[in-house]
Amino acid sequence: MADKRYYWLKLKEDFFDLDTIDYLSSLPKGCEYIVLYQKLCLLTLNSGGRMCSQVGEMLIKFDENKIARDTKFSVNTVSAAMAMFRKIGLIYEENDGVLRIPYVESSVGSETQSAERVRKHRSGKKGNTLQCNTETALQSNGEHSYNVTQILDTDNRDKRIDKKDNKKNYADAVALTEEEYTKLTKEHSKPFIDKCIEVLNNYKLSTGKKYKSDYHAILSWVLRSVKEKYPSLIKQGEALNAEALFENPWADEFS
Repeated sequence: MADKRYYWLKLKEDFFDLDTIDYLSSLPKGCEYIVLYQKLCLLTLNSGGRMCSQVGEMLIKFDENKIARDTKFSVNTVSAAMAMFRKIGLIYEENDGVLRIPYVESSVGSETQSAERVRKHRSGKKGNTLQCNTETALQSNGEHSYNVTQILDTDNRDKRIDKKDNKKNYADAVALTEEEYTKLTKEHSKPFIDKCIEVLNNYKLSTGKKYKSDYHAILSWVLRSVKEKYPSLIKQGEALNAEALFENPWADEFS
């Protein structure tokens, strides 16, 4: 029997502080749009954010009626929300016409059934080992007694902090993880992405604008702006259909 794989969405702690989500929350039906967006993320976990399903050799794109059925929202709400998602860059259209949610690609986790069993088994053994080590340490004589569990918890906490702060500056005001930079340069040429970083850097320094995620700022509007202003930097065959380009919600600030 095939080993089943489970997927989950890793909602980042700054999700509701993202400029796009903060903007949605200011709209009359913004809370509904945010819930709808999260449901779409969950629906596309195992497809990397692509809003489609594979039936035999056919690629079935999600339409508004299917989204309404699967998310339990009205078609009118779905229609208005999808238009807004595209406008602010929460979704975009790929070359094959399939809509994609970029947030999912960097926020999905998965695990097979066998991996889950192994993890739980190791976790149980680790717990027993930690308990024995703690009891042994606390039985030591005199003032040098210490709690091994507390030391290990502190060590793990420091590792989590290190993992969280793994961004590095690619310009004075633009910080990306190596994974984010690699994803961008795989999709586009390095000179093109370097120009995107330069544009975003100049914009942030000149306006004082700050983003929770420079990576998603690049995806949401910088790519479009650079494609329009520096077409020679686009890789051959990379140009997108004009309908797939995002509208920068802060265009008045950028101009």
